[in-house]
Amino acid sequence: MSLSLFAAPHADILASTSRLRKLLSPVLDEGAPEKVSLEHLLIVLGPKATGLMIVVLALPGIFGIPGLSSLMSIPIFLLALSFILGQRTPWLPKKLKTYTLSSLALRKAFDKADPFLQKLEHFTKVRQKTVVGPYGRPVLGLMMIVLCGFMALPIPFTDPIMALPMALMAVGISEEDGAVASAGFLGAIVAMGSMVFLWKAVLWCF
Repeated sequence: MSLSLFAAPHADILASTSRLRKLLSPVLDEGAPEKVSLEHLLIVLGPKATGLMIVVLALPGIFGIPGLSSLMSIPIFLLALSFILGQRTPWLPKKLKTYTLSSLALRKAFDKADPFLQKLEHFTKVRQKTVVGPYGRPVLGLMMIVLCGFMALPIPFTDPIMALPMALMAVGISEEDGAVASAGFLGAIVAMGSMVFLWKAVLWCF
């Protein structure tokens, strides 16, 4: 089974962590700089940086890392836009590329995410490529942008509900796994429907 999405640049790293975590070891391991720029992350992530970067930026939202989750919707929005425009290379404005994240906060996010990532990488494989092909990617990218809009709202518990399906769609695109991408897309519909229902319920109560 090909797991190129999570393939590490070196093969001698312990198998007790996810392969995406291993790929990011230069910026997350002990001795790494306290801050890492978005540009540096894109370089480390390599050829599939667009999807992988969305996964990385979604993790603080999924696991509620303070100080990070609320800020990630802007770069995710721009990265998702590249799927709509059909760009293979991720694009971020110069100013945003220099924005730095705390390596410690990212490490905490990966500590929480690793069990999930390890299970996901065992499940992921190339299939249903039409879903993540030239016509499917723009639809998935548009859904990610809509989810970013929900994440930007100051509503409790919105981030994890929206960030998880977003990460699944990004994994599906990067690994050409239409099944995982479809699961993320359906999860996004359920998440948005749930939020709308809750809003209406709150408004009805008042």
